Amino acid sequence: MVMKRQDVLLEPSISGVPVDPEQGGRKMVEIGFGNGEFLTHLAGLNPDTMVYGLEISMTCVGKAVKRAVREDLGNVRIICGDARFLLRECFSDESLERIYMSFPCPWPKERHARRRVTHRGFSDVVASVLRIGGCFELATDEKWYADEVASILDGHPSLSLISFDVNKRREITTKYERKWLEQGKDIYLLVFEKLGNFTVDRIVDGRCDDMHVAVKSDELDMAVLKDEKLGISEGEDGAHWTLERIYSDSRDSWLIQAVTSDDGYEQKFYVRVVLRENGALVKVDGVCSPYLTPAVRRALDAVAGSIRRS
Repeated sequence: MVMKRQDVLLEPSISGVPVDPEQGGRKMVEIGFGNGEFLTHLAGLNPDTMVYGLEISMTCVGKAVKRAVREDLGNVRIICGDARFLLRECFSDESLERIYMSFPCPWPKERHARRRVTHRGFSDVVASVLRIGGCFELATDEKWYADEVASILDGHPSLSLISFDVNKRREITTKYERKWLEQGKDIYLLVFEKLGNFTVDRIVDGRCDDMHVAVKSDELDMAVLKDEKLGISEGEDGAHWTLERIYSDSRDSWLIQAVTSDDGYEQKFYVRVVLRENGALVKVDGVCSPYLTPAVRRALDAVAGSIRRS
């Protein structure tokens, strides 16, 4: 049987809630899977395991989907987005057997420090989602980066460095790994084991299609929606929201362009305002369903506030 694209590509933001759809069973994750070679090889070697790939590049997502379909792999799921957010919000505590990360960008500039694997927020998430005895495996060609990762993650209360190898041949390799080994570059392979319980707070709360704000008729002032821009940009407690262009597709419905950020995780979507007999309803437009985060909630409240008479 030939698999369809949707059997491989899992887009959790369709439901707007954390996903862990295959309850029970083994689960692994690869962060930043590139062309999907390592991901699909891993799935092929572990047919009883659901293998998730987290990747921010849609080009890489397309390549990996084609590979998984071509190789008839039914145990691959791909999630497109920032892995720092997705690993925390899409997987529950102690749900993963193993996490792989091959040749991540070391982000050497200080202003990018929060993007590094060595940032405490990332190691906390890894320690949360791995089961006891589960492992995080990282490969890099940068010695200074390998030393930094080894030092910082080994200092985490629930993680322990169990191996630090140089030029160890893995059963599964990547295109760049083979290329650099052939060029004589050293490859550093680090494996950390989870030894104790750990948890982190999640911020996604419920489904976006369940979230709406009602404005009563006697409170309603629609004058602001006659402009082309709403022009709201606010933020607090790590949540930021910007509401810009306004589009009208009828006399009783408007779309407002929204961009939100929760601790750096950005989402773009439209807020719809619909007139009703008893007032107006403000909700996320169904074409795109973002994760229901604090910033998304506040963006909806901000739209409702703009059409509510002072």
